Amino acid sequence: MTEEFWRQVFTIVFALLVFTFIVYIMWLILSFVKDCVEKAAKNKKIIDVKTGNTADGILNKHAMPNPRHIPDPPPIKDQAYSDMINSRKRYKRIYFISREDANRVLSELLDSLWENKSVSVADYYTLCGEDCLYADTKIGWYDLSGASIDRNSGGYTLDLPRPVVLN
Repeated sequence: MTEEFWRQVFTIVFALLVFTFIVYIMWLILSFVKDCVEKAAKNKKIIDVKTGNTADGILNKHAMPNPRHIPDPPPIKDQAYSDMINSRKRYKRIYFISREDANRVLSELLDSLWENKSVSVADYYTLCGEDCLYADTKIGWYDLSGASIDRNSGGYTLDLPRPVVLN
């Protein structure tokens, strides 16, 4: 056995040890992240937008769009209805587990805005798996250029402009 042979054996064994060490470190990091998500899920209802599951693994029944859960409009005059919509200042804040989930919802809102020239608060809630009211279909955005993703103690949220009355 030559010196070159033993050098190659040593190189292969060293590479295997380094690979094993890297896999172990990745396993430690993933375990830590999983524990953090589980702790956060105990305190808040956080929805994974891609799967529609909450962090504890329970399927969110409103994850898929269902137009039947939007009730018929109430029979009130247009001016009174418009005043009711204008008095609504903001939309409810939804917390996302990861920045990728928040970014996915924001991207889908921007795609819908590009295709339809407007996007409603009901569209936003549906993408997030939340219930919406008929009034949510009447307000929304024509421009989301000021939208951003914020990180806070509950996870990630979308900071969207104030909704306006849609035509």
